[in-house]
Amino acid sequence: MKKVGRNEPCPCGSGKKFKFCHGTKRTLAPKENVAAVILDRANKRAAVVTKDILVNQIFRDGPIIAKSFDNLTEKDVRVISSILADAIGYLPARRGRYRG
Repeated sequence: MKKVGRNEPCPCGSGKKFKFCHGTKRTLAPKENVAAVILDRANKRAAVVTKDILVNQIFRDGPIIAKSFDNLTEKDVRVISSILADAIGYLPARRGRYRG
């Protein structure tokens, strides 16, 4: 029997790529971490919802969201930083503190 490549059609005849059909190497979540199992009978699929779904999404998408946020707000943060520095400069000096 020849080895089936990940991107080749699955030999079961489903029409899906092997990696999305019988080529998945996923393990089941521990029973105590399962919140729900959703059955899609029309598409013959099952989805397991785990109790750590939000944590997983934050760890997966958090760095992307943070980079996007930084790109969108960099100019505003620089302006606010400049205003803050000016405001601190107007405060009266206190003894023993550095005033730059």
